Amino acid sequence: MRAASLISNATWVLLGLAVCVYAVRLRLWDSAGPASGFLPFLAGLVVGVAGLVLLIREWTTRPVGQSPPFWHDAAGRTRVALVIVALVAMALLMPTLGFLVAAFLVMTFLLGLTEHRRLGSSIVLAAASSVFIYWLFASLLQVRLPRGLLGF
Repeated sequence: MRAASLISNATWVLLGLAVCVYAVRLRLWDSAGPASGFLPFLAGLVVGVAGLVLLIREWTTRPVGQSPPFWHDAAGRTRVALVIVALVAMALLMPTLGFLVAAFLVMTFLLGLTEHRRLGSSIVLAAASSVFIYWLFASLLQVRLPRGLLGF
């Protein structure tokens, strides 16, 4: 099992490195600001660093007895499944409803059902985070986000 962890963590490091190299070929920055390779470079950097941290942690720990089963509790499996379903729903809803509305609905769903928050606080937090993310990408980074039937 340890060899599989080392191999998978090394794979994440290599994948992150490959994404960073490809992103640099797309250009990270130009005279107008962030270029098309900027966000993929950041994503590759996060993936590569996370893989490196996991690789170093696995490499330096000594195996002791049996490792715990992967996802031994059902609550963890359910949360992961709900997040995947929510992200697929967001991808399907964005062309019709637009980024802002789809993000608001998915955030409300995730906060309300997976984190067991009150509906009022879920709505406020989902609205604030959706508007902030929309402002960050649409205004600051000038990324064209899908506009829905309502025009935003």
